[in-house]
Amino acid sequence: MLWDVVRVVTRLVGRLREAVPQRIQGFSNHTRVARRRMQEIQRMTAKERQERQTKKYRELIGVTEEVVNRARKVVEQTSKARGKGLVAEMAIGELRKEINHYCKLGDRVIHQARRRVLEGEQVPNAEKIYSIFEPHT
Repeated sequence: MLWDVVRVVTRLVGRLREAVPQRIQGFSNHTRVARRRMQEIQRMTAKERQERQTKKYRELIGVTEEVVNRARKVVEQTSKARGKGLVAEMAIGELRKEINHYCKLGDRVIHQARRRVLEGEQVPNAEKIYSIFEPHT
């Protein structure tokens, strides 16, 4: 799910960047780094998992936190941005709402991963998020 957060938030910021006439600074694409960390974690054998999983998860959590924090700054930067027309202005508002929504879910996913992997805690089912696309499940 950490990978999903990075992917979705980056895509939404890209759309916002296209809709806003002003230049957006301070956000770079980290999808490749996040995807590689996710793939490294998935491809680990049981023995490797014991040795290196925590380090790789820590790196992936760090990338995800950076993307979420920078996306929030982009939303802040574009708070007064106006589109070229009514439709563009509405699109900017909706994109900003969506980015905020996924950033909040990202915070929950980061917290859950930190508790589960780094702290070794078993997260109760009632507190878990299973999908950022269907957070109610």
